[in-house]
Amino acid sequence: MDFPVVLRFKSMHPNDLSKFEMHGKRQGGDLSHIDEFKTERNQTYVGTANWVEDLKNEINAARKQNLTNEIAALQSKKRKKDAKDRQLEGLKDPWRHSEGGPIREVILTAHSEFFKDPVKAAMFEREGPAFFDHFFSGQVRCLRLDKDEEALHFHAIIVPWTTKVSARRGEQKLIEPSSHPLLKAYECAQDAAGDWFEGIGLKRGQLRSKRMHKQPATFRREVSDALERGIEALEYEEIRLSKTNKKLVFGKNAPPQASERKQISEDISAAYPNILRLAKSIQKLKNDALSALKAQAIQLKRLEKRLRKREETLQKQAEELKKREREIRIQAIALSAAERRLGQPESPGLAEILSARSKKKKTDKAVR
Repeated sequence: MDFPVVLRFKSMHPNDLSKFEMHGKRQGGDLSHIDEFKTERNQTYVGTANWVEDLKNEINAARKQNLTNEIAALQSKKRKKDAKDRQLEGLKDPWRHSEGGPIREVILTAHSEFFKDPVKAAMFEREGPAFFDHFFSGQVRCLRLDKDEEALHFHAIIVPWTTKVSARRGEQKLIEPSSHPLLKAYECAQDAAGDWFEGIGLKRGQLRSKRMHKQPATFRREVSDALERGIEALEYEEIRLSKTNKKLVFGKNAPPQASERKQISEDISAAYPNILRLAKSIQKLKNDALSALKAQAIQLKRLEKRLRKREETLQKQAEELKKREREIRIQAIALSAAERRLGQPESPGLAEILSARSKKKKTDKAVR
């Protein structure tokens, strides 16, 4: 099965880096999904122990140098008043202010099923650092490999420094994501990742130009909600496992409207692999139960056949007994008649048989 390579970007402000690093060291943040017994396997490829502080110092140095260069450029243009005003404004952040921030947090991973193959996992570990070094050379401030979560993944911090020169501001050192082609157009980054990891069995991710990275807690909550909706859809037969057992299809109780069916697909999309596995498990249980019922049905048929044969045998035995009883009665009547002709008294046993026969005849006549 082909899995897509997952490459996600998230905007980040420098002030958030300490939280990022604290979580990376498993000292804070949401740790509910972390397997603490595997944390020691995590690896760091880029980033010293003080990389966050070093970057903040670098940003402060850029603030000061940019201010000095801008004032010098204004003075060289004989714009003394503007230079004085700029001096009063003081230091400015070396980036254009935006809602998310100028730094990019990057997650590089794939579906957890892909990493169950140790050979593919090893190739991914080898190609990950090479990918970042090739496309983000000199801009990666932190790169680590996390192995203590459900899916193996790389976590990186990209700081896209660039230098711009103008007559009014002089030389300015700025953090500008749009200066990097893969950060300017995320679809280009998806193309690059797809081409790079194609050789190890990963394909390009789905085309979604407006797709944004989500926080792990948000993502897990969405998966949980989608899984709950999927279980409900399976229970009410809105969806079912296909005849080939390879995908989910709409069931007999699915809504007829295309818009409602589309909504079901969107509702369960975040947990589709989980729901598919659940549907397969349910189908297996049904098949096992059906096989057990069939086996029991076969056993019951065999038992029924034996009981029928036994019943037939008993009926034959009963008929034989009745026949024998008639023969005995006939013999008793003949014996009684012979004794009367000879003038001998009837034997007690014979008298009882004849008396019982007489009573039976009277009873039969009364019933008629």
